Amino acid sequence: MLFKAINRKEALDYMKLVKDVLDILSIESIKGIEEQVYEIAEREQAEKLTVYDASYVAKALQLKCTLVTDDKKLHRIANKYVKTITSREI
Repeated sequence: MLFKAINRKEALDYMKLVKDVLDILSIESIKGIEEQVYEIAEREQAEKLTVYDASYVAKALQLKCTLVTDDKKLHRIANKYVKTITSREI
């Protein structure tokens, strides 16, 4: 649903903002941890954890970092493997 059109300057400002955000983000790969991803997904099959979500858990394990998620199911499952918090806890 289109609420209003934006002018050229606004569009360029938004594009710069998106570029700035993307410049500070780090793109991570699951290359090298595929087995761990599939093991976590298989272990949590009864919980219907997707391979996609399992990749977040495996990557947090590999990086030894806290997983931030507002997905309640992922939070509960991931907490078995890594420290997990919500965005409100940051």
